[in-house]
Amino acid sequence: MENKYRRGEIYRLKRNIHGYDAPVLVIQNDIGNEYGRNTVVAFLTTEVPASNGYPFVVVCSPRDSGMGKIYAVDLAYIMTIPGSMLGEKCGQLSTAKMMEVDDALKNSLGLV
Repeated sequence: MENKYRRGEIYRLKRNIHGYDAPVLVIQNDIGNEYGRNTVVAFLTTEVPASNGYPFVVVCSPRDSGMGKIYAVDLAYIMTIPGSMLGEKCGQLSTAKMMEVDDALKNSLGLV
Protein backbone atom coordinates (compact mmCIF):
# COMPACT_ATOMS: atom_id res chain seq x y z
CA MET A 1 0.00 0.00 0.00
CA GLU A 2 1.39 3.38 -0.94
CA ASN A 3 0.88 6.12 1.65
CA LYS A 4 0.41 9.71 0.55
CA TYR A 5 2.16 11.42 3.47
CA ARG A 6 5.81 12.47 3.37
CA ARG A 7 8.43 13.70 5.80
CA GLY A 8 8.10 17.44 6.46
CA GLU A 9 4.37 17.62 5.80
CA ILE A 10 1.94 18.92 8.44
CA TYR A 11 -1.43 17.23 8.99
CA ARG A 12 -4.35 17.52 11.36
CA LEU A 13 -5.03 14.37 13.35
CA LYS A 14 -8.41 12.78 12.64
CA ARG A 15 -8.75 11.86 16.29
CA ASN A 16 -6.61 12.70 19.22
CA ILE A 17 -6.15 11.71 22.85
CA HIS A 18 -6.71 15.37 23.77
CA GLY A 19 -10.05 15.57 21.97
CA TYR A 20 -9.09 18.07 19.27
CA ASP A 21 -7.53 17.95 15.82
CA ALA A 22 -3.96 18.85 16.72
CA PRO A 23 -1.50 19.61 13.93
CA VAL A 24 1.44 17.22 13.65
CA LEU A 25 4.62 17.17 11.59
CA VAL A 26 5.61 13.90 9.91
CA ILE A 27 9.24 13.23 10.92
CA GLN A 28 9.62 9.59 9.86
CA ASN A 29 11.62 8.94 6.68
CA ASP A 30 9.75 8.49 3.41
CA ILE A 31 10.77 4.83 2.95
CA GLY A 32 9.13 3.98 6.28
CA ASN A 33 6.11 6.08 5.33
CA GLU A 34 5.78 4.33 1.98
CA TYR A 35 5.92 0.75 3.26
CA GLY A 36 4.76 0.97 6.86
CA ARG A 37 1.32 1.38 8.36
CA ASN A 38 2.58 3.69 11.08
CA THR A 39 4.49 6.95 11.02
CA VAL A 40 6.35 9.08 13.55
CA VAL A 41 5.09 12.60 14.18
CA ALA A 42 5.94 15.60 16.34
CA PHE A 43 3.18 17.77 17.73
CA LEU A 44 2.86 21.46 16.93
CA THR A 45 1.71 23.98 19.49
CA THR A 46 0.70 27.62 19.45
CA GLU A 47 2.37 27.98 22.86
CA VAL A 48 5.57 29.42 21.44
CA PRO A 49 8.34 30.02 24.00
CA ALA A 50 9.16 33.70 24.61
CA SER A 51 12.80 32.99 23.84
CA ASN A 52 13.75 29.93 21.90
CA GLY A 53 16.14 28.67 24.56
CA TYR A 54 14.74 25.17 24.28
CA PRO A 55 17.01 23.03 22.07
CA PHE A 56 14.11 20.66 21.29
CA VAL A 57 11.68 23.32 20.00
CA VAL A 58 11.60 24.78 16.47
CA VAL A 59 9.55 27.93 15.94
CA CYS A 60 7.86 28.18 12.53
CA SER A 61 6.31 31.31 11.05
CA PRO A 62 3.34 31.08 8.68
CA ARG A 63 5.84 31.57 5.86
CA ASP A 64 7.90 28.59 7.11
CA SER A 65 4.95 26.22 7.42
CA GLY A 66 2.10 27.38 5.22
CA MET A 67 -0.06 27.51 8.36
CA GLY A 68 -2.07 30.59 9.33
CA LYS A 69 -0.11 31.46 12.49
CA ILE A 70 3.13 30.91 14.35
CA TYR A 71 3.62 27.39 15.66
CA ALA A 72 6.35 25.62 17.57
CA VAL A 73 7.31 22.04 16.72
CA ASP A 74 7.89 20.29 20.04
CA LEU A 75 10.44 17.52 19.44
CA ALA A 76 10.09 16.45 23.07
CA TYR A 77 6.55 15.35 22.17
CA ILE A 78 6.89 12.72 19.44
CA MET A 79 4.69 9.73 18.87
CA THR A 80 4.25 6.74 16.57
CA ILE A 81 0.73 6.71 15.18
CA PRO A 82 -1.17 4.77 12.52
CA GLY A 83 -0.99 6.64 9.22
CA SER A 84 -4.77 6.37 9.07
CA MET A 85 -4.95 8.95 11.89
CA LEU A 86 -3.57 11.66 9.60
CA GLY A 87 -6.35 13.86 8.33
CA GLU A 88 -6.17 16.98 6.19
CA LYS A 89 -2.77 18.19 5.01
CA CYS A 90 -2.43 21.77 6.20
CA GLY A 91 1.20 22.72 5.61
CA GLN A 92 4.76 21.70 4.84
CA LEU A 93 8.15 22.76 6.16
CA SER A 94 11.02 23.82 3.92
CA THR A 95 14.21 21.79 3.68
CA ALA A 96 16.03 24.47 5.73
CA LYS A 97 13.41 24.35 8.50
CA MET A 98 13.52 20.53 8.48
CA MET A 99 17.28 20.76 9.11
CA GLU A 100 16.42 22.72 12.28
CA VAL A 101 13.90 20.01 13.16
CA ASP A 102 16.62 17.36 12.70
CA ASP A 103 18.96 19.24 15.07
CA ALA A 104 16.20 19.66 17.66
CA LEU A 105 15.29 15.96 17.37
CA LYS A 106 18.91 14.98 17.99
CA ASN A 107 18.93 17.20 21.08
CA SER A 108 15.66 15.74 22.34
CA LEU A 109 16.91 12.16 21.94
CA GLY A 110 20.39 12.90 23.35
CA LEU A 111 22.15 12.09 20.07
CA VAL A 112 24.48 15.12 20.21
